[in-house]
Amino acid sequence: RFGRILTYLASGFAIASLVSLAGILTLPGSGGQQQEITVGAPGSTQPSNGSARLTGRVVFERTATLGQDLILTDKQARFAPMLPASGEGPVQYFVQLAPYEGTGDRPGDPVMSVSGILMHDALPGAIETLYRNAGVAMAAKPYVLYRYQGTMRRPYYLAAFQTGCIAVVLFLLALVQRRHVRKLAGQNAPADSLTATK
Repeated sequence: RFGRILTYLASGFAIASLVSLAGILTLPGSGGQQQEITVGAPGSTQPSNGSARLTGRVVFERTATLGQDLILTDKQARFAPMLPASGEGPVQYFVQLAPYEGTGDRPGDPVMSVSGILMHDALPGAIETLYRNAGVAMAAKPYVLYRYQGTMRRPYYLAAFQTGCIAVVLFLLALVQRRHVRKLAGQNAPADSLTATK
């Protein structure tokens, strides 16, 4: 019975791994017509997911860094709020920064045009929590402009890898348990035969 439970659990984790990989197929790509969006302008509140070019004021002093630990390397992604060129208000857009941005090359909060893949309600949970705990006024479900597709896909790959590893371990444990049960059954068979003979 225990071996059967292990097999069921392993199957569940294997399915979860496949679902994580399938989730990558649902992510928007860079193809299609590029949206031109000016933060704060009329019509900029509900854009669609996909290729976009955002223009607005990037607040570098509020940059947040997300570390993604991998098996052989450690990747980091940095995000900053993008506000209207003039004015404040709740942050509706965040942009992923390039490695060279926000390191002293641009003074103040420059107005920039940034191209990438726009996604609704896609700010990593740890980054969102960090901003909200810091008291940054944000929209309930902000948009994120990703500059690199790998940053979008990496969480799915990590989830698939982790659940896949668990599935393999559970399958191996189930196999060992099954062989152990068969071995015990083989050892007890002669004794049972003798008892039946008597």
